[in-house]
Amino acid sequence: MMPPRILTDYVIIEEQSPLWRERTDCVRRTPPWKIAALKSGIPPAGLRGALDRLDNAPLVAALKLLCRRGKYDIVITGDFQTGIWFSLLNNLLRGGWKPHLLLDLMLDEPQDSWRWRLKHVLHKRALAGVKAVSVLSQAEREYYARFLGLPPEKFVHIPGHTNIPNPRPVDTDDGYIFSAGRSGRDYRTLLAAVEGLEAELVIVSDRRSMEGIERPAANLRVYHDVPYRRYLELLAGAKIVVIPLVRHLRTLGTVVIMEAMALGKPVITTSGVTTVEHIIDGKTGLLVEIGDVQGIKKKILWLLQNPEECAKMGNAAYQEVISNLTFDRYVTTVLSVAEQIAAELVGSL
Repeated sequence: MMPPRILTDYVIIEEQSPLWRERTDCVRRTPPWKIAALKSGIPPAGLRGALDRLDNAPLVAALKLLCRRGKYDIVITGDFQTGIWFSLLNNLLRGGWKPHLLLDLMLDEPQDSWRWRLKHVLHKRALAGVKAVSVLSQAEREYYARFLGLPPEKFVHIPGHTNIPNPRPVDTDDGYIFSAGRSGRDYRTLLAAVEGLEAELVIVSDRRSMEGIERPAANLRVYHDVPYRRYLELLAGAKIVVIPLVRHLRTLGTVVIMEAMALGKPVITTSGVTTVEHIIDGKTGLLVEIGDVQGIKKKILWLLQNPEECAKMGNAAYQEVISNLTFDRYVTTVLSVAEQIAAELVGSL
């Protein structure tokens, strides 16, 4: 059987996955300047930046997918908002309907507001028409099926991946504790945990996530909205990476966690729906309970006081990434799921 013809909005540069570029057609333009921006993490400015934002607007990308879908066997969306728009339009205009695999599922947790209820109805309707939705953990699969009232078989477990194209342990160790990210971070607990420690804490986040959090005197550096390249430099210089999370029912924190693991950094994080599937407690990282100030402090001190164990854990984390969490493995799995969907549809004709 011939491989399915795949249309996507998911921009992946050659260095990340030649296979993806070979097997799919992307509706988003990737001229040289844009590839350079993807590599550096610095978006273009001025008119070029404005045109790029328009070209990447979810509704614009969804309309491009809709117009070109006729020549393809399946559509794969990597951006959640684009996927929702495409699904609504794809199902509204049934004449040219195409099977749709949605890779990015980021739903807000329940809120007592009319805005959330309206979004929930739209999301539920859109996702009902998607052929398959990928999730990062088995727990998420069960949760979303209940939350949306959709059959569990619609949700496909595809383990996550590191964004580091060439994972490698780094020897850089500037002695500080590092944390990063915005969604669902519990920085109050982390700041309380490092109080009194000599080791410096470096946080990369946005101003909103740090709003209202008092800064301890000398052992904290905060960077707001830094370019991706600078974030990676700070991550590479860390001795320990700590990602504290609030109570949650969906995937949080995995991007930073997997990037840290890919660089051979030991990670301390909150036990949650996805972290328990990617981190073996005591081997590839350390897990703590939600809001456990003393638990985080004890684990930080243990790693600082046991440098050999710290290095051993970082290496085990790197080996886990190489074995199970590379971008190539992720792409291969996604393409395999797309082939299976296409084959099932052909067999049902």
